[in-house]
Amino acid sequence: MSQEAEMIQEDVVPQCRVAAVVPAAGCGERMAHSVPKQYLPVSGRPLVIHCLTALQEVPWVARVVVVADDLARMLGVVQQARLSKVTVIQGGGSRHRSICAGVEALAEDPPDVVVVHDGVRPLLPLTILTQVVVAAERYGVAGTVRPLVSTVVKPDPKGFLEESLTRTHYRNSEMPQAFRFDVLREAYRRCSEDELDHGTECLALAFHHAGIRAKLVPGTPHLWKVTEERDLVVARTLLPRHHRRIAVICKALTMPYTHPDKLTRDAEATIGGTSLHHGVRVELQTPISDDHSSINQTESSFAKTNYIPHTSVPLVCGSECIHVFKCLESSLRKNSQHVYLSSDFNITSTSSSTVVVVTTLGSLEEFEQCTKRIAEELNRNISSLVLIFTLRTAECNVTLPNVQILQQTLKLMFNKHMANVTVLIRFPSQNFSFQAKDSGCEKEQTISVESDITCYQGSTTELEQCDERGQLVNLVATLLDQTTRCFHGQVLVL
Repeated sequence: MSQEAEMIQEDVVPQCRVAAVVPAAGCGERMAHSVPKQYLPVSGRPLVIHCLTALQEVPWVARVVVVADDLARMLGVVQQARLSKVTVIQGGGSRHRSICAGVEALAEDPPDVVVVHDGVRPLLPLTILTQVVVAAERYGVAGTVRPLVSTVVKPDPKGFLEESLTRTHYRNSEMPQAFRFDVLREAYRRCSEDELDHGTECLALAFHHAGIRAKLVPGTPHLWKVTEERDLVVARTLLPRHHRRIAVICKALTMPYTHPDKLTRDAEATIGGTSLHHGVRVELQTPISDDHSSINQTESSFAKTNYIPHTSVPLVCGSECIHVFKCLESSLRKNSQHVYLSSDFNITSTSSSTVVVVTTLGSLEEFEQCTKRIAEELNRNISSLVLIFTLRTAECNVTLPNVQILQQTLKLMFNKHMANVTVLIRFPSQNFSFQAKDSGCEKEQTISVESDITCYQGSTTELEQCDERGQLVNLVATLLDQTTRCFHGQVLVL
């Protein structure tokens, strides 16, 4: 990424009035569907709604004009999605005519900068959108580009090679693009009828008719466009991951409640990082106390959120839970839109589609009590629940008959829930040595969480190469991606 692009990325919020025009009036000839591709269902919604929802959720985008082929149909899908910022207008007979109509629809109360983004590009990373808008504010015009994947050749009239372009000298023009409003409007006023009917590149119009060279912003692989049938297959595979909201519930991971808006894929801080855990001291057999006077608040943004009281579920969490989370962190962030961290069930799970509970069990006898309490408190409308239980001793008798009993118990406890529920049982990792201390007639195992975090910081390579880690990551990723109930009620032993 260029130095200029990095400077733009640091400007978190554009300081100008921003609106967007979304051309979505195509007939999808290359898709060869009877239904135009912008209306095809992807992850439970029409394809165009993914793009419009992304713009709706950007606080500094004031208005969105979507240019449609079928006015009534588009109005219906927009109203069903409850997109308050979106206005629907009739499109033209070509791409440029549709965008021009959208620009004119904004003219009565013109923004400073207008964004153009295709309705069939479902992903719109906020960092890229911010870069493009800020660059347009500075330079007049900006567009996203990606490196060419294939070499471009020019044939002669007889079909023989005439010229081959040097691939490294060129880029693919992508979306989003952004323009100072007066620049794009003037470019459309000056362009020819032939350009309106057959042209496709707004950056070229601004260059030829307004005399402004676009600032090119390096894009990401997420900017692809649904054009052919294979793109639709990719969209239906990837989009559920990008819209998934995962709540990770564990008492060792967080004391203050972490609001989902604070934990997106673009967050600078690392979930589960040292700053999040500093000040948390737990004993492996004792739930974290509700007394917060001993908790040291850190400089982390996570520590500044409002505290939500603990659930009554007696989660017993410790250093092994942090080990599990450190193994899963990258995969969870990669395969979700938001990751919540909390020790409370109902509050986080009401707005998440998937819940991952990480805790420890002293023995298999505790399984029924723990799953029963979780089932009682967990929101019943979530789509997927993964319970990761670490047994405190490797001597527990996990035989096939025992597993079958556990599976019967699990299905019974969650028979009124809609979620796919799966349990993963693992044993303590070899990375830790548990020191027992005498506590009357019983022996307790104690662990200092902070000391183990230091251990993690110095042994990342070992964790990456750990077979148990790979098993855990792959299993959880499979469970999160499942679209059937084939794993429901299963107890899997690592």
